[in-house]
Amino acid sequence: MDEPLTKLQQVILELETHDLPLRDKMRLATQRVGFFIGQQRYEAELRKAREKLARAGR
Repeated sequence: MDEPLTKLQQVILELETHDLPLRDKMRLATQRVGFFIGQQRYEAELRKAREKLARAGR
């Protein structure tokens, strides 16, 4: 069974659908999850979320 997406990963994937600069997406992600999300964390979680979706065939 595949791991479900974390709340952070769900937020990041949703933000990726908007045409916003990375800086703004990081700020919005930070606000939505309640803790600081820096560029490295944002990009790492985005990569993980995309890998999970690819494995699930979505």
